[in-house]
Amino acid sequence: MMQRALAKQDRRRRILDAAVQLIAEDGSFSGLSMRKVARQAGVSVTTLYNLFGSKEEIRRALVAKLMDGVEHALERLPVDEPIERMEALITISTKLLTSYGTISRVSLLAGFKDPLEEDPAARRSVEILRTELKAGMDAGALQQDLRADLLATQIYAGFRHAADEWACERLDANGMRDRALYALYVGLLAAANTELRPQVVASIQRVEQRVSRRSRRAA
Repeated sequence: MMQRALAKQDRRRRILDAAVQLIAEDGSFSGLSMRKVARQAGVSVTTLYNLFGSKEEIRRALVAKLMDGVEHALERLPVDEPIERMEALITISTKLLTSYGTISRVSLLAGFKDPLEEDPAARRSVEILRTELKAGMDAGALQQDLRADLLATQIYAGFRHAADEWACERLDANGMRDRALYALYVGLLAAANTELRPQVVASIQRVEQRVSRRSRRAA
């Protein structure tokens, strides 16, 4: 039983590795075919369909793998303060996403029209944000009369928009990070208590200064 499970896990890994290689070579997701993936991974087409029913399932598995890396990094953070953890979440997510280059761009563009409720990675991201927001509310740093789930969804929407802009090559990695952080800070400003507000405003101003400097250099 254990051997079968390990063999299945190995086949899934080989399939995802094959998909990554083919996407990197082709530069698009539309050109990926199940037969090509099966051949590259050294498995039968039947086995491939048993493990991944479609190209879309492969794409979502690749994004889920990225999310695993984000969550693992977040678990190892040496900070417990919710605001710092949310800042780190944005920074870590941006760094990992952009480090995959073409793979991330292709995956983002292919899933651009996915509703949030149909995107497992998006739901995971929102849940992480909701958990940290709720911790901030319980600690008294954020107002408890706002809904953490809706605020988390709004912050994630800002991150996803920044990621899509990066995928379309309208932002570089630093630009994406700053746009995503800006969305986080604006969301936090709506919920911050009196003591936290100056800190959040200062964070917003720092991001604005970086964006302004980048714009002047590009002009």
